[in-house]
Amino acid sequence: MRTGQRWRYEVPAAAFIVCGVGLLFQAGRPSPLLLGLALASFVLMCAWARCPRCGSAVVWHALGRARVWKWMTAVVELRQCPACSFEGTDSTGPGGATT
Repeated sequence: MRTGQRWRYEVPAAAFIVCGVGLLFQAGRPSPLLLGLALASFVLMCAWARCPRCGSAVVWHALGRARVWKWMTAVVELRQCPACSFEGTDSTGPGGATT
């Protein structure tokens, strides 16, 4: 799906991963700041990328439907809105990649 919103889940996902790695290195004494940032990044990632047609939070929708360890793959492989089947626009022309 080409809607120009890929960054809306990639940026918070990267922040979530960085916070997770930071928490791993602080074994035994987790930082409340890193925990808060990780939680905020996860919530932002789930709520921020929305379908331009129906307004559905596509990451949240994929999270609720996919298996626990497969949800991020399900989000990356989305080609249409899981709620209304909107496919977005293809700005690359014929034969081009749409991701």
